[in-house]
Amino acid sequence: MLNGQLKPAYNLQHGVDSEYVTWVGIYPNPTDTLTLIPFLKDMEKYQSFKYKNIVIIT
Repeated sequence: MLNGQLKPAYNLQHGVDSEYVTWVGIYPNPTDTLTLIPFLKDMEKYQSFKYKNIVIIT
């Protein structure tokens, strides 16, 4: 860009349950719109349960 402005190279997502981090994902997308569904599917593959309600805080 050459104007002194930085753009993020990766997007870090994390899931929290009762004050504990339950899952972390790093994605090459600069915005959250393309990362939620892959994040949840990846988390479901490795955990023995599914969350019924998901709250998104921005």
